[in-house]
Amino acid sequence: MQCPKCQTEMTVKTYKGVEVDRCPSCMGIFLDKGELEKIEDQEMGSIVDICAYSQKNEAMDAVPATCHRCGQKMMALKGAADVTFDWCDKCEGIFFDKGELARLTFFQDL
Repeated sequence: MQCPKCQTEMTVKTYKGVEVDRCPSCMGIFLDKGELEKIEDQEMGSIVDICAYSQKNEAMDAVPATCHRCGQKMMALKGAADVTFDWCDKCEGIFFDKGELARLTFFQDL
């Protein structure tokens, strides 16, 4: 599967039973439907998003994303803490740019 933003081949990492698709180039994270909730329930957003303490590349928000599951253009949405992420309305997959998942889950824990 290719990264929705930079088209690099993604790798799969498993965290406490949750399979996470990660881009080794831009460090983005793709989560299938239901995986975000599992990550939040186990409070492991900053563990999964290993770049949480790296400077976020704001320019990546402007790059359009294409879902690697169904090939559809993803919609940019804004969540808690003004985190912009990409969502596929067909398969309900979510793509977070580097640092966004950790930031989102950190602010939800406050």
